[in-house]
Order: sequence, then structure tokens, then C-alpha cells
Amino acid sequence: MLQGHRFVPAALRIRDRILNELDGRVADYGVSLPWVALMAATAGAGNHVEIGSLFGAAAIAVALLKKEAGLPGNVVCIDPYEPRVVAYKPDLDETLKEGNAEALLANAKKFGLDNIVHIKARSHPWPVELKDWKFISGYIDGDHTGETPWLDFQNLAAAGCFNIGFDNYEEGFPDVMSAVRKVAALKDWALYFKDTTFCAFRKPLPSRATGFSILRL
Repeated sequence: MLQGHRFVPAALRIRDRILNELDGRVADYGVSLPWVALMAATAGAGNHVEIGSLFGAAAIAVALLKKEAGLPGNVVCIDPYEPRVVAYKPDLDETLKEGNAEALLANAKKFGLDNIVHIKARSHPWPVELKDWKFISGYIDGDHTGETPWLDFQNLAAAGCFNIGFDNYEEGFPDVMSAVRKVAALKDWALYFKDTTFCAFRKPLPSRATGFSILRL
């Protein structure tokens, strides 16, 4: 793990850049972007996977911070880009309601990134294209209903993720809240940090008796 506290200013700066430069909509005005990036960067070198991508803001935030930290790895985006039934603000431009793969990859190119990969599939069952991939971190921001958030966590854990984050841990998404409570009850996962509607979990750290320093986080 990296010394995560050192990367908070960079994560916030990257969030602001994305808000100013991304073509398309940044969900929730980018409130979770720095924390997704920090959660992924502190997992270390390796691949990151996200479920739900829209116009690519979160994927780009992760890729930019990993690049700045000198951490190799791809950022894989799982999104079928199927029409969704969600509540939008009445004045939202129709072109900003739904992202698409072309917009995602165009934004990646705009930000000078060549390590963002899109998989056009649903997250469950786990895409066959990723059966041989291993990931060190994952982000859940796809279908927020039913058992899907919980199934997404299980799939990310099975894919090797050391850090896993949920977006929209809030009353408007009770199924996300239910999944988070299930994870919190697991003995082999621990709450990492929470900010606003973002909630991250991690695998347990080594005992302090081993010489592990909390300052590495």
C-alpha cells in the first residue's frame, strides 16, 4: 500500500480537472472522484476494475492518479450501456443522461490515457472476457437495485480485489446500503474509509506486531 495521505491533494486536483475538461456528465458533481482514485491508488500496482462508467470520470480519475503515483495497471470499465430507469433533474440535457463506449474512450484519449479498457457486458454473471484477469481494486457504481450491489462485491472479491469501494451509500439506494451492511459484517473485510456517499472496504492489514506502519496508508 502507498502512503495514501500524501495523494489526497493530487486526487482533489484531478477531480477538479475532470470537472472542467470531461466531455459529458460527471455523476453527483464529482463528489466521489477523489476517494475512488485514492482507494485504487493505495491498493498499489495492478489492475483496477469499475462497474458502471457513464462518461468515464471515475475511470479517468483512477488512471490519472495511478499514473502520477507511478503505478502500472489497466483500468477496466464494465458497462453494458443499456437504457436505465432513473430520476434525472428536469433540466438535464438529453445527451448527458446516458454515456456510451465511444464517449468513454474518447475521454480517455483526451486525457492522454491508453490503459482504459471497456467491456460491454453486465457485471453479473462475471464477464467471460475477464475470466483470466486479476484485479487489486474495484469500484461498484452500476445497477443499484436488488441483489446486484452485493453480487458485484462478491465478484470483485473473487477477482482478487484488495480494496473495494461502493458509491451511493445513501438512503435513496437501500439495496446499496444493504450490501454495505453485509460487507461490514464479514470477518475478512474491514471498513477502510467513508466520505459523503462513498464507502471503501479493504482486506485486513498485517498486525502492528509485524512492524507494519499505519503511516503507509
